[in-house]
Amino acid sequence: MGLVFEKGRPYAGFDQTFLFVIAIGVLARNSRLGAIAAKAWLAFERALNWIVYCADHDGDGLFEYERKDRRNLLHQFWRDSFDSVTIAGADIPQQPVAWLSIQAYAYMALGEVAALYARRGDDDKARQFRARANELQRKLNATFWIDLEDCYAIGLDGTSI
Repeated sequence: MGLVFEKGRPYAGFDQTFLFVIAIGVLARNSRLGAIAAKAWLAFERALNWIVYCADHDGDGLFEYERKDRRNLLHQFWRDSFDSVTIAGADIPQQPVAWLSIQAYAYMALGEVAALYARRGDDDKARQFRARANELQRKLNATFWIDLEDCYAIGLDGTSI
């Protein structure tokens, strides 16, 4: 899963793989739709592999992206216009960028993966992914929370992560 490139350009957003994994988890819980999740198992495993091995390219526990080609979208998720997010309304965030919404998607995806493996009887993988989700939550609370504002930051740029 992940980004599909043609001549260096992605045709998917960074957030879509997390959303796909969440959807498979939801489908797998539904007795009428579980067959769809079963048929998508190979794609699910590929998506999970991308999340585990590619989506946190610097290994800091947060999921971030960086534009690899100047022809690609600056923001590779639902806020995809070049000026959808600025710093003080004047400049774009320095990459890589870790968005709060993507961390939430990742947390949900890791939880769905843990539940899915638990239903399949693979308790070791279930524990592994639940622990990873819990660690992401801890990291998110430690890095995104702004005490002075009493809220979470919408994202962290390359100067903050």
